[in-house]
Amino acid sequence: MSLSQGDVLLSCPGPVDLAVLLPHLAGVIVEAVTAAAGLLLVAARARSPEAACPKCGTVSRRVHSRYARTLADAAIGGRRVAIVLAVRRFFCAAPGCPSRTFAEQVSGLTTRYARKTPLLTAMLASIAVALANRAGSRLAAGLGAPASRQVLLRLVMTAPDPRQGPGAGPRRRHQRPDHALELRPRRGPCQPHQDDQAPDVRPRQPAPAPQARPAHRPAMTSARTLTKLGPDPRTHRRSHPAAGQPHIGSGSAK
Repeated sequence: MSLSQGDVLLSCPGPVDLAVLLPHLAGVIVEAVTAAAGLLLVAARARSPEAACPKCGTVSRRVHSRYARTLADAAIGGRRVAIVLAVRRFFCAAPGCPSRTFAEQVSGLTTRYARKTPLLTAMLASIAVALANRAGSRLAAGLGAPASRQVLLRLVMTAPDPRQGPGAGPRRRHQRPDHALELRPRRGPCQPHQDDQAPDVRPRQPAPAPQARPAHRPAMTSARTLTKLGPDPRTHRRSHPAAGQPHIGSGSAK
C-alpha cells in the first residue's frame, strides 16, 4: 500500500489491511488516491460482486448500469476527503418485487440519498449537539469538514433526544434543543412543549355578555347621510321661526 504526497512517496513495508487503518472503507476496494489543492480524492468500488434488494431481500448479480457517486468523508491528515464510488445498479429477480432495479449500498460507508459518510455525519452531529450555530460551523471548518449552521441545526433536529433514552427516535420538528434556543435571539417568552409542562387547571372566566342597546337611545346617523338628506325642516323652523313664514312679495301672499 502506498500513498503519494507531492513528490514524496510514502510506502509501508509489507501488506497493510485497509480495514484496520480505515474501518469504514473495509467494504470497498480503493483503486486510486489523488491529492490536489488540500483535497484527497479517493476512487473506490464495492468489494462484493452481488447485492441484496432493499425491498424483498433477494440477492442479485445481474448488473443493470453503473454510475459515479461522490461522498464527503472525515478529514485525513488535516485534509478534506472526497470518495468517488463506482456504484452498480442491479436487476431484482423476484417476480413480485415492486422494485425492478436497485442501487447497491456499502455497509458502513453509504446510506440512501446521503452525500456524507456515516463517519462524517456522526462527527458533525457531535459538533452540532455541543455547539451548533456559527461556533459549530467554525469548529467543523477547522477540522476539515466544513458545514453551514443550517446543516448543523438540521443534524441536531434529526438526532435522538437523550432525555428519552438511547433508542428514542428523532426530535419532533417543533421541539428544539435547549442550547439552540439559548443561541437564538429571543423575541418573547420561551414556552415549553405541551408534554413537558403541567396542565392548566385554572377555571376559565366567562366572556362578558354584550350590552343591550337602550330603547330611548336614538339611532346615530353619519355626517355624510345628513349632508345628503339636508337639514330637518322641523328643527329648522324651531331654530329659525321666520323660516316657515312666506316671503313678502311671494305668490302665496297675494
